[in-house]
Amino acid sequence: MASLYKFSSLVSVKDFKEKITSTINNEDTCLERNVVDRLKISSEMDITQETLAELEDVCSPSNLKFEDEPTSDMDPTTKTTCFSQADLATLTAVSKKEGQNSDPRAKIFYSRNKNYIILSEQLRNAKTNNNDIIDGPEVVLSVALYHPVKLIKVQEFLVVGRQTLTELRDKIYCPADSIVVGEHSENPEFTTVTTAKDICPSGFIFIEGVFYNDTRNYLCRNYSKVIMEWTNEKHKGQQPRYGVCTSKKMEETKFEDLTIKLGYPYVYTHQGNCEHLLIFRDLRMLHGDDPQSVSNYPFPTFRPRPKRQRCMICSIYSARWLTRNDLLMSEDPSLFCESCFKSLHYKNNQKAYTFSAYQYSGHYYW
Repeated sequence: MASLYKFSSLVSVKDFKEKITSTINNEDTCLERNVVDRLKISSEMDITQETLAELEDVCSPSNLKFEDEPTSDMDPTTKTTCFSQADLATLTAVSKKEGQNSDPRAKIFYSRNKNYIILSEQLRNAKTNNNDIIDGPEVVLSVALYHPVKLIKVQEFLVVGRQTLTELRDKIYCPADSIVVGEHSENPEFTTVTTAKDICPSGFIFIEGVFYNDTRNYLCRNYSKVIMEWTNEKHKGQQPRYGVCTSKKMEETKFEDLTIKLGYPYVYTHQGNCEHLLIFRDLRMLHGDDPQSVSNYPFPTFRPRPKRQRCMICSIYSARWLTRNDLLMSEDPSLFCESCFKSLHYKNNQKAYTFSAYQYSGHYYW
């Protein structure tokens, strides 16, 4: 599997940090936003402070925008209006080209939203908490999580070296964790919601021959024990084929303690057999444009757009219940909103016939 990916050689996060901090000056690793020595710049350029201020104003990136420019994704109508207002030859050419395209399928393509969201604006506008400002040089890692079946990226986070692996795990969203356990056709008004993650909080991240197990909860089981016994077993007196594996506690391991390959697929496993590829995509130093508080991390930078599964009866509201062996429906399983489910299956708060019902989340991200 590794041959399908381009990845780096082994990199120690802690050694990377020490090498960078010993190579560059402390001024270059300053974390405050836009901290510059104006006197030094003006003397090197042989200009006055007034001229420097004028240059900053003229060269500001804000001058690249025009009046009433929208900040979010534009629909085709808004986009055409913006193109016509801008006095740029390239935008005029694009506007003419889209106007000539009369194929309705092309119009649908242009107006379709992306199925993912890149949270770059939130990253720039993250608020700083003065109680946990990051002082001194710090490393930032970009960690991507992939779908367990489709192998497409579904989430990406920025983490800092001083954080533990469990802090990332607590931010990861997977529908398998939010499944409401139990059959509830006899009592659809139940108030106590027990999810799969409450019953089975176990999980591990496998990185470079080490299983990092989450052992914070007394219900956690060591998933890696059986795997390590199998991989570490000698075959016909020879050394283990996959190398000797070890285990550590996830909550006691920080990202700066890791030795990783950038771009290499590692594994995050939870709920018994729900496996996700986990890839470290970038390793760099924290800079002035990053959020400066530890509480801002892990910071989500990528996620799919939310989707909605509608009720099979009204096709309006989101599904809240899933039924099996339902005599009224031609499909098994079937999905219902709260109103349609109770109207069809209950009479005087009693089951009208035999069926099985499970709570269902109609909103999801994958």
